[in-house]
Amino acid sequence: MAVKPRLVHVCSACGGTSPRWRGQCESCGAWNTMTERAAPPKSSSRPVHASGLPQGPARLCDFSADESPAASSGLPDLDRVLGSGLQPGGAVLLGGEPGIGKSTLLLQLAGQVAASGREAVYVSGEESMGQLAARARRLSLDHPGLLAASTTNVSEAVEILTGQNAPALVVVDSVQTMAS
Repeated sequence: MAVKPRLVHVCSACGGTSPRWRGQCESCGAWNTMTERAAPPKSSSRPVHASGLPQGPARLCDFSADESPAASSGLPDLDRVLGSGLQPGGAVLLGGEPGIGKSTLLLQLAGQVAASGREAVYVSGEESMGQLAARARRLSLDHPGLLAASTTNVSEAVEILTGQNAPALVVVDSVQTMAS
């Protein structure tokens, strides 16, 4: 059986594309400008990550080691678990059963970073600002460098963060509540 060619609909006004025909182009709003064309073949080359490096396995010996010193979190046990502290530009995903203290630990981490004179931003998708403030007070985390926001919208969170000087730490609690 022959393979059916993949089709795409292209706007003759702006070049916008859609997998299905539409009366109005979603890109420019022009009416009756969508024409059906064969979709370009999918690339057979290795996928490339946003960094420009090829995705997939690569020999570690081909890369230079990043010798950035880890920054202490201010929580010695957490530093030990993370392998000497927080790596600049790094990401850590903390998981566990509900109710075991993930949010409390992350707020303590943000508070310790703020207590050291650096800025930390805690973005909560699960708790209101009042709930965060109450928890911070219970933990005696009253530092001017500890900032918080309550949102489940990724775009809002990015807008909040880009309006700030680059903080030393960003906490998103929790990733599963975020949507675009």
